[in-house]
Formats: sequence, C-alpha cells, structure tokens
Amino acid sequence: MAGRLVKAVVVSRRKYPTSAGLLRRFLIRTCLLGGLLASAACSAPVSPPPPRPAVARLTVANVSDYPWRLSLHPATGEGDRTERLEPRSSHSLEVASGDYEIEQTLLDGRSGPELTRHLSFHLEAGQSYRWQLTTLLSDNPGETP
Repeated sequence: MAGRLVKAVVVSRRKYPTSAGLLRRFLIRTCLLGGLLASAACSAPVSPPPPRPAVARLTVANVSDYPWRLSLHPATGEGDRTERLEPRSSHSLEVASGDYEIEQTLLDGRSGPELTRHLSFHLEAGQSYRWQLTTLLSDNPGETP
C-alpha cells in the first residue's frame, strides 16, 4: 500500500508541479522574455552614414589680360557663389551637381550689358569641366594659365 501512495504522489507531481517548480518556470520565462525585450530596446538600428553630396569639379581659366567675375546660381536657389578671377589665372571649384545659371562679367573698368554674359548648363556629379574666359582685347589670347 505504501508503494501505491508514493506512486500516486509521483503521478500527482507530474500533473501538478510544486510551487518551487512553478517558481522556477516563471523565473526562466521571465528572464527569457526580459532578455528579448532588453535586447530589442537597447539595440539601436544601424543607419548608414549620410551620403556625401554629389559634386562636380569646375576649373575656370582666365586666359585674358582682364579680371573676370563669375557668379554661379543653382536652379535650387541655394548656394549662390561668386568668384573673381585675376588675369591669366585659373581657379578650381567643387560644386553640387545640378542645373546652373552662370553670369560672367568682364571687369575692365567700363560698364555695360555687353560685358556680361548669361549661360545655363548642367553639371553632372563625378565629372570634371574646364571653362576658359577670354576676350578679343587680350594681347596673347592663346596662352593658358
């Protein structure tokens, strides 16, 4: 008879765990769930670095005996740039790719609309451009700086 009671108690333990077993299961599940939540909350998503602005390289060579003013106006309306080029000099610029309105003005001390020229063009990212400023008034128009 004693064997039967023990067997009944063992069967009983399989169906109904003790409070220590329940506590152990509760703690294991809580730790697993807490670990999952903590790892999700603490790990920030990795974002790629911000992209570098796409630029084009523009080299402007003044092959004349006069200074020039060059103004770059992007079609976006942001980042206007004005450069002065001394006689027989060149200047390299890195500008964002896109459409531009260019104003080039000969600075010889005179004034008038014939001394200013307006151009529109597109600069492509990763490309290099060379632009020469010259005038028939130069003594040696063939020399490039």
